[in-house]
Amino acid sequence: MMINILVVIYNKSFSESKTLVAIEATAKTGLLKPFKLLIWDNSPVKINEVELDQLKGHLQDITVIHTPENLPLSKIYNRVIDHHINSDDYLMLLDHDTFVTEKYFLEIIDKINGQDSPDLLLPRILVNGNIESPALQYVLFAKRWKEDLPGYYDTKHVTAINSGMVISARFFSSGFRYDERLLFYGTDTYMMYKYSGDNKKFYLLNTSLKHDLNLLSNPSVTQKAKVFRAIKQANLIVYSSSRWYSVLTRINNLIIAVKYVVKYRSLIFFK
Repeated sequence: MMINILVVIYNKSFSESKTLVAIEATAKTGLLKPFKLLIWDNSPVKINEVELDQLKGHLQDITVIHTPENLPLSKIYNRVIDHHINSDDYLMLLDHDTFVTEKYFLEIIDKINGQDSPDLLLPRILVNGNIESPALQYVLFAKRWKEDLPGYYDTKHVTAINSGMVISARFFSSGFRYDERLLFYGTDTYMMYKYSGDNKKFYLLNTSLKHDLNLLSNPSVTQKAKVFRAIKQANLIVYSSSRWYSVLTRINNLIIAVKYVVKYRSLIFFK
């Protein structure tokens, strides 16, 4: 069994990635021997692999894949599942800006080597001190996660962000693949929605991770509208298999658009 760490980066050097810097710090302890690292570089210019030399001294199995065309996350994840994951492996998804800790890796190793190794492990993701992931998602509204204790929880109506998620290849062997109509938003919601269909439980880790969800600092109204349209389209794809959920999603998209129009005094959110 191997734990495959996938870190997707875009226009970041090694030192600019909180995730890679934290992985290097943990690798120095020797904890990451049962791990393989795959860095998927989606940047126009490939990461300078000389910067990885020190990390390679502590983690032998490192692969860098460069796709300057900036592939959608859905296609990256599917390629990794199809070509880099064996039947008894685990896949750890990480963005470039998640501060992973030694405790996080220790807890994962301990849990998946136990008698009841789960198919999905989720850390608590903290943003400005609040738990942003996991969360409860009811299409028309969402609620913050309140549970503090580690353990198994029902997956119904649970969503989570990609970064920090650890998925067993057992789930992939059931035929799951990401919908490649999804670009850079919605892959996490899609995965959790599909997972909850046949898998009733996930394991909540005791570990909390810090993650930066602020893709842009003080974005313009035009940029906010662009992101909103991308998320709106992603949600329609995620719930396209259910007519009822599709209707609710369209209603939810309209409600949010109205709120944004009022808040920012711009009709751009209706486009």
